[in-house]
Amino acid sequence: MYRSLLFCISCIAIGQVNVQPARAQATSGPAECANSASGFSTEQRVEICKNGGTVETAKCANSASGFSREQRVELCKNGGTLETAKCANSASGFSREQRVELCKNGGTLETAKCANGASGFSREQRVELCKSGGTLETGKCANGASGFSDAQRVKLCSKSQD
Repeated sequence: MYRSLLFCISCIAIGQVNVQPARAQATSGPAECANSASGFSTEQRVEICKNGGTVETAKCANSASGFSREQRVELCKNGGTLETAKCANSASGFSREQRVELCKNGGTLETAKCANGASGFSREQRVELCKSGGTLETGKCANGASGFSDAQRVKLCSKSQD
């Protein structure tokens, strides 16, 4: 044992062994989030990451294309993920503000599909119908509820707790 210890020490001394200092394991919390959010002011990075943000939250803000920095902050600040950015990027025919409203609280591609597939409703009604985790089934529910006003069909089938 003594001999192997001397051998190990001599290997280190002549540089044959690559020894890296131990580093603390990085966690994916608000600090990592803020360090990963690129192109934002310090205040915006705090806003994006302050409520339990992760590196995934920063990826949301970095990946939402065509939106202002302020809109990306709003979209992703409450735990947004890459799926949230995909939702906003995929909702077609909606203004940027409507896409942020639709997707900002955990929206996914399914949320965008819900809004894109709910026919016969205004854009505002489609956002209201689908914004709280709506899916294709939510859109089918609203499209299939006959004899009700559009507002009633939205209320009937929406996953919102309003």
